[in-house]
Amino acid sequence: QDYRWVAPGESVQWRAFRRLVGLLRHRGNDLLVIVGPINRHMMTESAATAYAALEQTCRDWLKTEGIPAVCPPLLPSEQYCDASHPSGEGYRWEAEQLLADPIFSGWLGRPSRSRQ
Repeated sequence: QDYRWVAPGESVQWRAFRRLVGLLRHRGNDLLVIVGPINRHMMTESAATAYAALEQTCRDWLKTEGIPAVCPPLLPSEQYCDASHPSGEGYRWEAEQLLADPIFSGWLGRPSRSRQ
């Protein structure tokens, strides 16, 4: 697939996400964002490169805002059902990755499996 990504500065969804983050923080919520993963196996090289730039923009903004973010690794191709939805096995693998991630486990307030 050769997706045509919308630049963050032009994205209604990105503006809405940023407003939502502000609202949640104003209400005292403790935030953590999970970015992706999306099925890059289905993308052309140019679409995957553009997606990586968008993901980095998101990560940079979250870092600037002091919001922890976890970017799980790309799943194996067979663990996706389509462009953005993991299979049951894919979700299980993602959950295991999250539990082992020090940023995620730190946000939960407990040591990660990798540190136990």
